[in-house]
Amino acid sequence: MISYKDTLDDVYLWKEFKNSDRKAFGLIYDQYNYTLLQYGKRLGADSMVVQDAIHDLFVDLWKMRKNLAEEVAVPYYLCRSLRRRLHVQQKGAMATVDDQHEPSLFSMCHESEIISREVSERQSQFLTAALCLLSKRELEVIQLRFFQNKSVREVGELLSIREQTVRNLMQRALVKIRSQIPSSILD
Repeated sequence: MISYKDTLDDVYLWKEFKNSDRKAFGLIYDQYNYTLLQYGKRLGADSMVVQDAIHDLFVDLWKMRKNLAEEVAVPYYLCRSLRRRLHVQQKGAMATVDDQHEPSLFSMCHESEIISREVSERQSQFLTAALCLLSKRELEVIQLRFFQNKSVREVGELLSIREQTVRNLMQRALVKIRSQIPSSILD
């Protein structure tokens, strides 16, 4: 039987999940469900819609586990997947409304949406690549501070480190991230 540490290692859990370990899969779900729910609500979706999308996402992950990438930044992969899923759901809900508008307006909105999606995907790719360069501690600080909206004090308490150390780790991580993302993407 697999022994799981108190501090869950995403890389290890992802590997075990890909090897069909249901416990690892459940731990990933438990660890990120709240974060994904908050993220989905920040995107403007209703909490019930977000929760349904999260469940559908995890069902699909389980079905496709053998085809998923071996190494991913789990929180960012899950957030990006949820955002895509919510976008597709919103697009489906808007299909009936779009049928009532003039074709030229739909076409302009559709082209704009495609461009926006492509830009967003490029930004996500650069960000994911940049996040892979961070140390484990830097990644934890970034995740807690920016994805879970914890204050610097809360991050310090959760990681048992001083606030100044949190700020230093955050600064180093942001410098690494910015160095990997072309300035044209940041505009």
